[in-house]
Amino acid sequence: NKMWRMSPKTPIISSGNKESLLDYIAASDPHVILHNGLYYLYYTGAGFMSDRSGKVHTRICLATSSDGINFVRHPDNPVLDIGPQESWDSLNVETAFVIYDNDHFKLYYMGADTEDGEEFISGKKITLGAIGLATSTDGIHFTRYSKKPVLWPSSGDKPGRSGYWDSWGVEGPWVIKNKNGSYWMWYGGVGSVDSARSQTSGIGLAFSEDGIVWEKYAENPVLSESPDQWDAYHVIDPSVIRSGNRYHLWFHGGNVSLNGVNGNFHIGYAYSKDGIHWTKSNANPVLLNGKDGSWNSFAIMAPSIIETTNAWVMYFHGYDGMFPNFSNWSIGRATKIKKI
Repeated sequence: NKMWRMSPKTPIISSGNKESLLDYIAASDPHVILHNGLYYLYYTGAGFMSDRSGKVHTRICLATSSDGINFVRHPDNPVLDIGPQESWDSLNVETAFVIYDNDHFKLYYMGADTEDGEEFISGKKITLGAIGLATSTDGIHFTRYSKKPVLWPSSGDKPGRSGYWDSWGVEGPWVIKNKNGSYWMWYGGVGSVDSARSQTSGIGLAFSEDGIVWEKYAENPVLSESPDQWDAYHVIDPSVIRSGNRYHLWFHGGNVSLNGVNGNFHIGYAYSKDGIHWTKSNANPVLLNGKDGSWNSFAIMAPSIIETTNAWVMYFHGYDGMFPNFSNWSIGRATKIKKI
């Protein structure tokens, strides 16, 4: 698997958790930070509300660990619940990214009030996916910064809200604070450039002086799908590390033509000198989904990388079948000796 080695205890957080309705259906979209010697794993839990109403929601949960391998779910989950009725994030909150900055934990996340494209295109609902911000002093109890997102999809001005690569939704934020105090955010986008006849995805970049007001890079997307390749159908969910004189970016990609029993989503890698112009690795995909019958046989997605002294550690989610016919949607871990 291209030098990445699965941890023996993978998956580290599994769906089907009978004690909690929060992540009974899926545990996904991990993001891990190391803070004061403790690993904080923020993830998307897909499950039911405590009133056991039939509707599935995603909410942001936390698990902690002293070794980065054995994680315990936090008793106060979710750390970020869905927003109030009629709000832009009243259906789902997911794809958490957390940065510890100025004595606060800042949580960037995707929120949505619908999963139905027609509801969004017709204007009945607000968004299929925008990026919000919540803050916390302890990494556990988060408060929304504002009632509005900090990053919207681009305004699709053609039929079907098309016209831009990210006109339908933005998600999966990843933020780096620069030495001069400014912020860069890489994010996943989904949209249509041809009057909603076809969907496209990619990874964009936005800039901010304060982490709140963002301006998208004019030449987005900075990483796109490659026609006729393994990632022809999907390039999304960036994880970015600046190490040495390079930026390293992991993402997940897929090719719907490979959509057989063994699925089509794997992890790819790209590198850059400036964080803007990226080269995909010739070794892609660098982490493949599992063999038939394994918990991640259909997909490996949503990488989150931590750099340690001598290794890279990747957290990701995997699942074992076409949506919605999967039995396992869980979070795994892999490591790689640090030589890229």
